[in-house]
Amino acid sequence: MGLTVSRKVGGSVIQNRIKRLFREIFRISGKDIDPPSDIIINATRSTAGAGYRDLEENFLKEVKNWEKNRK
Repeated sequence: MGLTVSRKVGGSVIQNRIKRLFREIFRISGKDIDPPSDIIINATRSTAGAGYRDLEENFLKEVKNWEKNRK
């Protein structure tokens, strides 16, 4: 998983929080991604205010959408 969080999103505390959240989401659900693939995440400003559940829900929705379109 590649992860980018620009300074435009927020300061270092916010950037690191977003990185930690996405790493945890990927750690828990990454093994279920079929086929195993490289994933790149570009965090946006709206990500700074999102909670864990919102990020997890959107991440899994996008992964499922990608898997559906790939087949």
